[in-house]
Amino acid sequence: MISPNSAHAVAVSELRSTMQGPVITPSDDDYERRRKIWNGAIDLRPSIVAACATVSDVQGAVNTARKHGLPVSVLVGGYGWAGQSLRDGGVVIDLSAMNQVVVDPQSQTAIVEGGATAGDVVAAATEFGLTAVVGTMAKIGMAGFTLAGGYGPLTPHFGLGLDNLVAAELVLPDGSYLSVSATENADLFWALRPWVRCAVCSEGVRHHNGVGARRTCGDSCARVESERRSGCRAGAVLERRHPARKGNC
Repeated sequence: MISPNSAHAVAVSELRSTMQGPVITPSDDDYERRRKIWNGAIDLRPSIVAACATVSDVQGAVNTARKHGLPVSVLVGGYGWAGQSLRDGGVVIDLSAMNQVVVDPQSQTAIVEGGATAGDVVAAATEFGLTAVVGTMAKIGMAGFTLAGGYGPLTPHFGLGLDNLVAAELVLPDGSYLSVSATENADLFWALRPWVRCAVCSEGVRHHNGVGARRTCGDSCARVESERRSGCRAGAVLERRHPARKGNC
């Protein structure tokens, strides 16, 4: 029988041989920084931080964790108050490097990678005079914000962040990659709408004109993160975006 320490060592070796992004363990200099989250009262020590750079990295981390029986969590902004983004002795799928936001001003939508934060989304949208339904802090992961409901300053005009979700791409617990929307795998798209844990690799959002929308102060405005109960997912989430008035917050 393989001991827990041996399982961790084998998992680290497998991940380092296949992942494009770095694999961090407690012996690495960057480990303490990687495991710090907003709630300083949470002091959990994962065994492996898989800093994913691609969807394939996410799939590899999910498959390796499942193979060796290691618990999984997903980290972006680390603002979940209960510390869900960390697990003692587990594998953290860190999506923070996957933070690209691509805005389509014609359709008023954006594709937002799973590691993007609210600030990333707003910064990209502002170039086109648009913004998204986001919270009140720029560092919060957009995927986690969205899948948890997503209350923010624009909610009275445009609904919750989740109301603006158009589609998602997920890495399921078995490592498979799946697109979901109202017309494709609609049952899973519906299942996202309560609150689901997933490793969201990217998101997209729709923008709107008028209705007195204004940009939120300094640190507000958005990009992506999240997790699922018995495993992990990763994907592209789409949500609506809204135009911002220029001027003081």
